[in-house]
Amino acid sequence: MPVQVLIRAAAVFDIDENRTRVALHRLRSKGLVDSEERGSYRVAGDMAAASEETMGWRNALSRVVPWTGAWVGVHTADLPRADKTVARRRDRATQLVGLRDLRGGLLVRPDNLAGGVEDLRTRLLRLGLEPTAPVFRMDALGPSDDEARHLWDDMGLDALYRQQIQILTQATLDLQRMPAEHGARLAFQVGGRAVHDIVLDPLLPAPLVDPSLREAFMETIMVFDDVARELWSRVLETDLVLRQSPTLAPATG
Repeated sequence: MPVQVLIRAAAVFDIDENRTRVALHRLRSKGLVDSEERGSYRVAGDMAAASEETMGWRNALSRVVPWTGAWVGVHTADLPRADKTVARRRDRATQLVGLRDLRGGLLVRPDNLAGGVEDLRTRLLRLGLEPTAPVFRMDALGPSDDEARHLWDDMGLDALYRQQIQILTQATLDLQRMPAEHGARLAFQVGGRAVHDIVLDPLLPAPLVDPSLREAFMETIMVFDDVARELWSRVLETDLVLRQSPTLAPATG
């Protein structure tokens, strides 16, 4: 992304050019962005793999396949946690693929993603899981099966889908009658929260969630995203926003 576009985008949020350049310099010094071409930046380092996951949010549902009742497990109990950077990277990796701790460092999720355990292992390694961590398929969990099915209850996914459909539908209407910069702010805030929810969605099968609600949520955000991208392209006077995935806004609350 050209630095001048980033500066214009920051100005929408009342962040001046100097603060933007200082922030970019700090991000570069930490290895989170790089600048191979003068005057432009891209995501780098540990954030690159996570950003790749984020940028593919529109195709998230294409990963889902019918569930046979089998599970994927990852054993992390023996992995060290003294290095906080490594531990954070590991936790982020397992979170991004929807794993939850069943007990004692045994993380599980339904085996309902395309490519099965092999593709999941590859994604986990790319995202930062240590190669020594066992990743395996389990055909049944026995008495622990019911417990495992409720590991994601705290996310309230069906309620979240309904809430986001309502928010995004209203915001899509609001964007079309607001001043451009006000609409751009709203698009970033509302869209960022929705993309965050999609990226961290564990993509559970029925009956753990209602897939039709999830599909409706995805359809609603894609309509919103098309409107928001067009708006941001006008505000920034560039078509880059139409050709690239939006930034993942930090979640709050």
